[in-house]
Amino acid sequence: MKYLPILLIFISCQNTFLNKEEYYEVCPYELKYGRSHYLEVPITITPHQKTYSVGDTMNVKMFFSDSIYDLSRQTNFKIENFPFEPANQLYRIEEDAWQSGYRLNELIVDEERYNTRYNFQSRVSDDMRGFTVYENGFYHFEYNLVFNTPGNYIIMTSDQYEFLIGTGLGELNEETNAIEFEGRCPDSNFYICSVIEGDPHYNDFIDELLYLENEVYRGKLTSIDRENYDEFFGSGGVAIEWNGVFCFEVVD
Repeated sequence: MKYLPILLIFISCQNTFLNKEEYYEVCPYELKYGRSHYLEVPITITPHQKTYSVGDTMNVKMFFSDSIYDLSRQTNFKIENFPFEPANQLYRIEEDAWQSGYRLNELIVDEERYNTRYNFQSRVSDDMRGFTVYENGFYHFEYNLVFNTPGNYIIMTSDQYEFLIGTGLGELNEETNAIEFEGRCPDSNFYICSVIEGDPHYNDFIDELLYLENEVYRGKLTSIDRENYDEFFGSGGVAIEWNGVFCFEVVD
């Protein structure tokens, strides 16, 4: 899961190797969130809709150039061969219970191309993880879902980099943290922000999101849109907007 410190922690945990004046001399960007590079990974859902029918196919795709947008600095950086490792989950939430959606529907992915692995889990939904393919200046990862079971669903997409941080194993990101690119700021690691393109339907599935928050993630969900969602979520570490959360229903 993508673990997002609250804004207070962003401020208090600024890197201490350079003071503020020294830092801005070598990295002259206004920071919206913090000193880390907040790399935006756009996710496209096709067809993008709130309601699907049993038998429909959904395509979930990451396809973006190596000119990657930094959400904190609000500018693009050219980053080649970054080891993005998306971690994908599907929850079915019905009648105060959840199920792993991959067990109820058909998941289709090119396992060889994306070097995927499937993890059976019980505390949270099963996940499917793999690696983006970097070709001709673009990153690519995609899979299809064929719906067999009606219900309300939530897709979540994070990155292995964030999962390691959230589980206290951030030292395993050492190789990724060593990646260099023009404009990289000193003393700055990364946040991988998986962002749904278009309406993620949060307002229509707020009950399901709150169930996920209270019964699965136990207070860890949060929102960067405090104005609209502050009454629903606290200051947890998993930002729904940056964990590729997409809500929808499947009907007969």
